[in-house]
Amino acid sequence: MIGDEFAPYKVRILDKLKQIKNEIEEDNLYAFKEQCEEVMSGILEEIEHSIEEGKISSIESLANEFKNIEVKYSANFPNILQKKEIWFS
Repeated sequence: MIGDEFAPYKVRILDKLKQIKNEIEEDNLYAFKEQCEEVMSGILEEIEHSIEEGKISSIESLANEFKNIEVKYSANFPNILQKKEIWFS
């Protein structure tokens, strides 16, 4: 049959597509981590500045600030499986 001739090519093409998909997912995860680190760095600078200015003066207000940040993070960043792991790293 004509289709039988193409079976090996089909397998190779599907394998290549899987490989490309995995590479894209890895690249996206790396880019997401980089973006998170950049955003978190800015947030931490703001918190340090707020502490220096006395806007955050207690452990409770600092804890509340981090809780607010976590809520915003959960709501605004893409929903990927590693999202929580990235937050806690």
